[in-house]
Order: sequence, then structure tokens, then C-alpha cells
Amino acid sequence: MSENKQQSVLSRMVNKVPFDMSEFDIPAAPRQVEKKDYRHRRIQASDKADCRYIECDFSNATIEACNFRKLVFERCVMDNVRVIASNIEELSFINCEINQFVMQDCLARQLRFQQGGLRASHWQRCLIDGMVLEKTQIAQMKISDVQLAHWAAISLPASDFSVTGGKFNDASWYASRIEQGQWQGVEIQRMSMSQCEIEDMLWQDISGRHYIWNQCELNRAGLSGLRLTGSSFYCSRLNNCDFSDSHLTHGVFSGSRLSDCQLAGADMTACQADDAQLVRCNLERVVMAKANMVGCSLHHCRLAGGDLSQADLRAAEVSTTPLHEAADTVGIRLHGATRAPAEQTAVKEEPVLITVDAWYQYYQPGIPSDSPLSSHVLPGGSRNV
Repeated sequence: MSENKQQSVLSRMVNKVPFDMSEFDIPAAPRQVEKKDYRHRRIQASDKADCRYIECDFSNATIEACNFRKLVFERCVMDNVRVIASNIEELSFINCEINQFVMQDCLARQLRFQQGGLRASHWQRCLIDGMVLEKTQIAQMKISDVQLAHWAAISLPASDFSVTGGKFNDASWYASRIEQGQWQGVEIQRMSMSQCEIEDMLWQDISGRHYIWNQCELNRAGLSGLRLTGSSFYCSRLNNCDFSDSHLTHGVFSGSRLSDCQLAGADMTACQADDAQLVRCNLERVVMAKANMVGCSLHHCRLAGGDLSQADLRAAEVSTTPLHEAADTVGIRLHGATRAPAEQTAVKEEPVLITVDAWYQYYQPGIPSDSPLSSHVLPGGSRNV
């Protein structure tokens, strides 16, 4: 109803002037359908608005060239359902068990999957503004050449997840577990993963600007040869991950633990790795010039041919990693670092920091030693200078 018509209706109602309701475009009341059988139906060239289907069976149904304004499917059975070349305003699946779902050549504004399951689904050549998956069991999901503006996955168990081609403007994952998947040839402008568990995931030939894996656990992740400038792995655990030859300049690894990771040939110039732990990692030919590695630990890592020029390793633990294997250690800062007795890398004395440490040792400022927080404070106040 237009604004002028709304004003006309209100005016007549206030003045108690009778009028004919047929003069105005009044939307129909939402329709609700329960426990109907739509198996083997082919719905074609249909317009539907504000419909809610509850406990209906849509097995082997095909929806083609339809216009949907707002459809809700609740506790419905949807096996082998195909949605082809349709225009969808709002489409919601609530606690539905969906198997063998195909969505192809569709235009959608908002899709929502809440609880239930989505298995063996294939999304192809679709343009989607927003897609939300919450507490939905995902398995064998293939997304091909899809343009998606906003993707949100919340508390999602997913396996066998594949994205090929297409573009994601914003892909957010929270508290989800993903096993066996790949992103290949996709443009991802921003991807944020927080408190997620990721296993056997491969990112290959992706492009974008912002990538975040904060407080995540990544096992056997493939991230080699990628441009990941400024990416964040803050307080994450990375096991057997491959970053070989990737661009990680200005990356954030603060408080993270990297075990058995491949970083050979990676560019980590000016990265943040303070309080990080690197265990049995391959750092051959790595570039960590001007990196902030204050308080980090390097345990049994390989550094042959690496560049640690002007890197800050104050208060670091490097007693089991031979720094002299690095090709360039000019300007490296090692004040207060724990090194092997036979380590040959020269240490430049820093009188100011020596004085600061002596002052802290004498006056003992800061958190009391019996405080539960004291274990998080490394000895020597100079690490904060």
C-alpha cells in the first residue's frame, strides 16, 4: 500500500467515514500448511508469499522458475529437492532433514538453516545476499561459482565442505567444527573464523584482503603459496599446517602455538609473534626481519637460510634452535634470551635494558609472586620497553 493510500485510510478512520476495503491493496494473511504430501511434485512458474509448511513431505520435489517472498519449512522431509532458476526473498528451514538438495541459477536475498541437517547439497551459479547456518549438521556440501555477500555459520559441525570459484564478500564462522574441505579459486574479501576446530582444510588459489583465525585449532591445514598479508592467528593452535612460500607480512601469531608446521620460504616480515611457541617447525629460508618475537619460544626449529635481521627476540627461549644457521641476523635483539651455551650469534649489549632489569629485580614491582597471574609475566621488565 502506498503512503498516500495509508494516509487516506487513516483519515477516513479518524473521521469515521465508511470506505470499501477492496479499494486498497491489503496483503493476504500468512498461509500455514501442515502434514501435506508434496512428493514427486513439480512446482513451476508459481508465486508464493508468506507461506509456512509444517511437517510436510517434499521428497523428490522440483521447484522451477518460481517467485517466493517469504517461505518457512519447519520439520519437513526434503529428500532429493531441486530449486532451479527461482527468485527468493526469504527462505527458512527450521529443524528440517534435507538430503540431496540442489539450488541452481537462483537469486536469493536471505536464506536460513536452523538446526536439522543438510547433506549432499550442491549450490551452483547462484546470487545470494545473505546465508545463515546455525546448529545444522552439514555434510558433502559443494558450492560452485556462487556470489555470496554475507555468510554466517554458528555452532556448525561440517564435513566434506567444498567451495570452487565464485566470490564471498564476508564469510564468518563461529564455534564450528569443519573436517575435510577446500576453498579453491575463490575470491574471499573477508573471512573470520573464531573458536573453530578445523581439520584437513585446503585453501588454494584464493584472493582477498582480510583473513582471521583467532582462538582456533587448525590441524593439517594447507595455506601454502597464498597472499595472507595481515592475517591473524591470535592465540590459536596450529598442528602440521603448511605455510610454505606464503606472504604473511604483518601477520599476527601472538600467543599461538605452532607444532610441526612448514614455514619454509614464507615471508613473515614485521609479523607479531610475541609469546608464541614454535615447536619442531621448518623455518628454512623464512623471512622474519623486524618481527616482534618478544618472549617467544623456538624449540628444535630449523632456521637454515632464514632472515632474522632486526628481529626482536628479547626474553625468548631459543636454547634448542641454532640461531647461527640463519643467513642474516644483523641487528637482532636477544637481550634476556635463553640460548644454547655454544650459540655463536653475537649479542649486542643494551645498557639501558640491563639497567631496567636491575631496577625491576631490586624493587620487584608489579604482580605479586603468589598471584595466579604471575605465571603469565616473564622475568625482566625490559621486555615491555
